[in-house]
Amino acid sequence: MSAAFAVLAALLIARSRGFLGYLLGPGVLDGTSARLVLSYAAWPVLLAAALWLTAWGLGRRLLRGLGAAPAAPLDEIAAAAAGLGLLGTAVFALGAAGLL
Repeated sequence: MSAAFAVLAALLIARSRGFLGYLLGPGVLDGTSARLVLSYAAWPVLLAAALWLTAWGLGRRLLRGLGAAPAAPLDEIAAAAAGLGLLGTAVFALGAAGLL
């Protein structure tokens, strides 16, 4: 597996030599580009992580309340899925009550 990755990495580096030369050149990555990356890429990633962690916590609490505390990695994924279902149901209930 590591040999295949080494071959792939070597091919990627060899094929993208011009792009890497441009990218590492002067004035390409500056404060403005870092600000743009943080404002347009980091916030959605952080919000998605916060949503996923909230759903995971709600699902763990739900499964623990039902007497099936997650123990295996697939149980953790099931807890996150249950939490996403709870969040979706909560948004539906708020919308049905006219609170959105």
